[in-house]
Amino acid sequence: MKENERIPSVDFILNHELIKDCRIKEPTLLKRAVKDFLSIYKAEKGINITNKDSFVQNVRNYIDNLCKSQLKEVVNATGIILHTNLGRAPLSEHILNNSFASLSSYSNLEFDLQSGKRGNRNTHLKDLIKLVTGAEDCLIVNNNSAAVFLMLNQFAKNKEVIVSRSELIEIGGSFRIPDIMAASGCVLHEVGTTNCTNIEDYKAAINENTGLVFKAHQSNFYIAGHTEDVPIEALSDLAKKNHLPFIYDLGSGLLKDIEGLLIKEEPNVQDCLAKGIDLISFSGDKLLGGPQCGIIVGKKELISQLAKNPLMRIIRVDKLTLRILFESLSLYFDEKKLLEHNPLFKMLSQSKSDIKAKALFFTETLKKNNIACEIVSSEGRTGGGTMPYLELPSFSVQLHLNNMLAEKVYIELMKADTPVVAVLKEGKLSFNMLTLFEKETRIILNVLSDLMQRIE
Repeated sequence: MKENERIPSVDFILNHELIKDCRIKEPTLLKRAVKDFLSIYKAEKGINITNKDSFVQNVRNYIDNLCKSQLKEVVNATGIILHTNLGRAPLSEHILNNSFASLSSYSNLEFDLQSGKRGNRNTHLKDLIKLVTGAEDCLIVNNNSAAVFLMLNQFAKNKEVIVSRSELIEIGGSFRIPDIMAASGCVLHEVGTTNCTNIEDYKAAINENTGLVFKAHQSNFYIAGHTEDVPIEALSDLAKKNHLPFIYDLGSGLLKDIEGLLIKEEPNVQDCLAKGIDLISFSGDKLLGGPQCGIIVGKKELISQLAKNPLMRIIRVDKLTLRILFESLSLYFDEKKLLEHNPLFKMLSQSKSDIKAKALFFTETLKKNNIACEIVSSEGRTGGGTMPYLELPSFSVQLHLNNMLAEKVYIELMKADTPVVAVLKEGKLSFNMLTLFEKETRIILNVLSDLMQRIE
């Protein structure tokens, strides 16, 4: 082996057998990929290599990785159901199969089949959402932050927005309500204190430059102890008396009470609309259990104004989202099917004995494959900025590994072809059964079996 060879030429690499049979066949793209790798290598390691063939193998590995989707199926063994970093609400095969069957051809996304003229994509799910929520009208945008931004921009640009200090929330990625308000052109008018806000605080804040009354659901935290909050009905009456829109960023998106689930304390869209709120916005990929989008429901007159805002062109959703959302909402016609075909509610409806049965099966299977483990009591969370107070009883399967090996296995599991995200806590590696289905335990077993053989 020669030492300190120089990086080979681009032509040498392109004519190497390892590169000729790679997936990229278009010469210009292949040459660009090689040059990109060389730029990265030079910036990190300079111009010297130890062996040309092994160097070209590294180029091939880089190209192969380019040709793979970086968005992968991941096994969620964390016990966090709506894991924001793992895509929030998972979608079932039932929903996806029904959705994609109709997406392989053209569609009437913006075509009126009755008149033969241009149609409106906002009409496709309008009647369905009105039926499920009880709202007068609705609008769909690409996420709930966009929904909040649109409402603030439409009804309170250059005006004051009254909001309780206890509701100036920060959601994932340091995204804060005050920042959204500032970007939408509004003036934030805080009232009350961190833990206590009363109706008199709101009354005192209303002035000639007030644009609207705003409420944000404390979806990712809660305040206990000495607290005071203003009932929705009282805020609604105050807003109406002063001819102001009353808007509620509900965020989490629970549409209705669902029998058999431990989420009774969570406000839902149907109940909130019945209490007189003018507009409510929420996410599609949280407690609704659908795709990423933001849904606004409420008064027809106000929705009509929002639909005409130029921002709608920027934040509108595409045909894939609309189709998947339709299938997700259709499950609400039958709660039995909702619990069966919506993975979110399927997980939330598990009994403690159901979860333990999965843990017993998994431990027995692991032990048959000479992987030492035990069942331990644990907890799960809904996650995704929802119901922070709710602790879901669960069981985890914990591997018998020393601290150093546990950390190594934890990292290697995430590098597998089907990555597994487990729980590493205080040197212990475990798999929370709350968020695992049977087919996923088989994936973990296969990955672990291969991994343990290589490590040992």
